Amino acid sequence: MGKYYLDSKNWRAALSRFQSALVLSPEEPEVYWGLAEANRHLGNYAEAKANYLKVIEYDPIAATRRMHARRSAIRRSRRLRRRRRRRSRAGLWL
Repeated sequence: MGKYYLDSKNWRAALSRFQSALVLSPEEPEVYWGLAEANRHLGNYAEAKANYLKVIEYDPIAATRRMHARRSAIRRSRRLRRRRRRRSRAGLWL
């Protein structure tokens, strides 16, 4: 359920759901990842960092994959924005 709120950018609800999940699954890296993402978007950077470190502690390989996937998504988004700007300047994007 927390992932749904992360995807819909409802950071407070996501944080609440992942905190509840932490009680049930204290060693699950997915829970710490969700907590870290929600905290990061809410501006709680110290808590986010602590949760990211927990993800790395419990599953270093998955944490590395997630970071690479996030970087790739950011790069794709930037490329798309640049492409849209170029097209709008040329009068091709309506």
